[in-house]
Amino acid sequence: MSIDKICHFVYIFVQVGWRTHFDPHLGGQSGIVNPKLPPFWGAKWERRFFSMAEIKSLSSIRDKWIRVTPGRTEDYKLGVSQPKRDWAQATEAQEDVWKSAITEAAAKGMFGKGVRTAGSSKWREKALTKGPGRFAEGVMVAGPEFEKGFKPYAEVIETTDLPPRFPKGDPRNIQRVAAIATALRKKKVEG
Repeated sequence: MSIDKICHFVYIFVQVGWRTHFDPHLGGQSGIVNPKLPPFWGAKWERRFFSMAEIKSLSSIRDKWIRVTPGRTEDYKLGVSQPKRDWAQATEAQEDVWKSAITEAAAKGMFGKGVRTAGSSKWREKALTKGPGRFAEGVMVAGPEFEKGFKPYAEVIETTDLPPRFPKGDPRNIQRVAAIATALRKKKVEG
């Protein structure tokens, strides 16, 4: 809060008084009003205090964001490597908040609203301009995690007994697929 705003509120409560300013029974109003300001503050001060906040143009805000944010890579790395709170503990502690937020968003139809606002053209443009590089890099760095995550399912596939194979096109062959699907689902659910 600026010094001018602090001075204004001090003037209200010292000169006008708390009760007369806020108590409806004594002629005040239940809320901030615009009392007559001392003449030495002048109309310019009053306009400054009661006018809308000044803000730079949207294009200059955008340009600064584009110019400055990429240089924050080191801050990003430091924030991840030295967090104020443990990520897993802090995130898990918010599970009820997450459930509540998801439920509220679903009740208000926010997911669909977001999809309609973006539209297919935005999805396609962003996926094609940002996606390929991120996809390739993500796959390369995720190799060990992929192997670790898929290992239990590979073992399920290797140890599942399959029904006999019939000639190509025989509808009974679908039972072989069903056996794998059932075993994989069981592993996923039961761990």
